[in-house]
Amino acid sequence: MTYQPPLQVTADNLHQVTEDYRRRAADAEVASDRVLQIRAAGRSAQGLVEVTVDGSAMVVDVQFSAGAASSYANLGLLLKQAHDRAVAEWNRQVTAIAEETLPDDPQLRDHMIRQSAADLEAHVDPANLEPDEDR
Repeated sequence: MTYQPPLQVTADNLHQVTEDYRRRAADAEVASDRVLQIRAAGRSAQGLVEVTVDGSAMVVDVQFSAGAASSYANLGLLLKQAHDRAVAEWNRQVTAIAEETLPDDPQLRDHMIRQSAADLEAHVDPANLEPDEDR
């Protein structure tokens, strides 16, 4: 059943409106808790750098392989590519959580998906998501 807000809140429907909002809040909390538990990893094209982000899309771990370039400029590019891929994976997981936990509430589900996509767009270079070779 999809949530439909009442056209008017009256004494007769106040209890139902209150219950609907409580249910929506509980569903949103479940989705939020699942998002906060996300750990998403991304690797540079040849796997020389791996970045892990948490549920807030904040970097929590960076690993460099033994073969990673020693040039700071090169490592920076590889790090950015791995980061962007981790954030893209984070976005994929957030979208899946929204679709799984809020199927009956398109307003909340779509807002969550749009916000995640906006975060992705604001922080990721789309070129880093292409399956190309490390630079």
